[in-house]
Amino acid sequence: MRHFIITCIFGGGVYTLGGILSPQETGGGIFLYPIVGALFTAVVISVLLLPLRAAARTVFPRATPRAHGIAVFAAITVLLWTFAMFLTKSRNLDNPLELFGFWWFYALVIIVCWFWPAKESTPDRYPEQ
Repeated sequence: MRHFIITCIFGGGVYTLGGILSPQETGGGIFLYPIVGALFTAVVISVLLLPLRAAARTVFPRATPRAHGIAVFAAITVLLWTFAMFLTKSRNLDNPLELFGFWWFYALVIIVCWFWPAKESTPDRYPEQ
């Protein structure tokens, strides 16, 4: 639960920063960015990260949480690249790398917060007998 709350806070912060740097609306809507960002991050965790973490644990059962995070990050990077290239065809975006770059950074932040433990707690693989 602690990882979930920390990830929502940091994800909301990155989402807010992206909204401030590239404003889509004017007025009082800017104050809602942290709330919307935290809710969006919660949805991303439940819809995307939890199933990918379960798949990574199934495919790599003896790997560390950090290795699972790297595998999930690679899968999300491929998804982001595909969506960025597809959206440039359907919308008239000037630069698909801006879209890819922001969401790549967002994914990096939430994956680090979600998968990296606060302290290294892996047990010894070969305990002394």
